[in-house]
Amino acid sequence: MSATEINIGGIFPFCGPASSIGLIGKGVSAYVHSINDQGGINGRKISYIAMDDAYSPPKAAGYGTTETAPTIATTHWATHTPGELGLPAPGVELKLIPAGDTFEARVRGPNVMPGYLGGPDLTSAAFDEEGFYRVGDTISFVDPANPSRGLRFTGRVSENFKLANGTWVAVGNIRAAALAATPGVQDVVIAGENRQFCAVLTWLNPVMARQHAANADGNLNCDPGVIAFLQQCLRTYNTSVGSSERICAFTLLDEPPSLAAGEITDKAYINQRAVLTNRAAQMELIYSSEPCGQVIVI
Repeated sequence: MSATEINIGGIFPFCGPASSIGLIGKGVSAYVHSINDQGGINGRKISYIAMDDAYSPPKAAGYGTTETAPTIATTHWATHTPGELGLPAPGVELKLIPAGDTFEARVRGPNVMPGYLGGPDLTSAAFDEEGFYRVGDTISFVDPANPSRGLRFTGRVSENFKLANGTWVAVGNIRAAALAATPGVQDVVIAGENRQFCAVLTWLNPVMARQHAANADGNLNCDPGVIAFLQQCLRTYNTSVGSSERICAFTLLDEPPSLAAGEITDKAYINQRAVLTNRAAQMELIYSSEPCGQVIVI
């Protein structure tokens, strides 16, 4: 504070998941400007500085289905990693069936439905011989050495496949890791069933991908800067994973996933199988003996 100026400040989340609270800071700033426009306070102008802390409030997570009414597991701690599921709720039994590097989830408890009304065949298929409901998801431990840290979602059982050498591929794991390794990518579909290697069909995030473009106004899917950036990202990714998780090629898709064609589920999740079926032509280009220019080899 001086004879001509009053210095004040505040900390608000102007960006991030709590950005709506940042409206308070914007309101304070506007109020200070209005005071200064009227001459300040007793002739002294107010110097107002607001800092953005991008506050992210603690989050809890849960896991369940309609058939489990609806809870299977929850966290009782703040979560920081997408896909965390927590631990089974009291009275709920969770059976883990080995499925490659992950586990198939099956659940039994008082919260689980007894069956589908008027659907005896569906009911029979939904439960195993011990009465556990087949959820259809694959999960793994956040920390295998410390199960108390909970479980995490890795994908759907129906998505996983084997390479030509018989090695199981956990699609959910690769998808999550590949997305984390490639800024500028909106989503990916993992291909490779009965093939020699894994590849990805990719949709770009136009805003983020544009940051790496060599041509400001060109087609991002053909831009050499974007392609080179993604190649390098995936090469780096490949150095940190096992052979069955390496991505050896990718192609960039022009058409977005189609809800009408079943490529997006009602939970806004990409249906990997549907995309691979509907876009079989693009997938075959990847595994051609002489890949065309639409296929980028890592």
